[in-house]
Amino acid sequence: MKNGIGETYILGDSPLVTLTALQSSFDPDTSSSNFAIKRAPKIDSCGNYTHNEEGRAIRIYSEIDSRLTFEDMKTKFFSHAKYL
Repeated sequence: MKNGIGETYILGDSPLVTLTALQSSFDPDTSSSNFAIKRAPKIDSCGNYTHNEEGRAIRIYSEIDSRLTFEDMKTKFFSHAKYL
């Protein structure tokens, strides 16, 4: 391995699916992943993030419910296995 970076294998859905498709039917926000609402930063000429009081509101996730992601993936595997 030339650059010391390990390998990555994606098994099923990504966290993006957990945060968008697997939502509560009662609330449009993800009910099992923790987030905070912050202002979108600006990017300066050097590519660094800087504070932006006028930025739009964005979600910053601090925790993603990986159990939900893997349970959804497992359910899909079992569902497809019935048709093999």
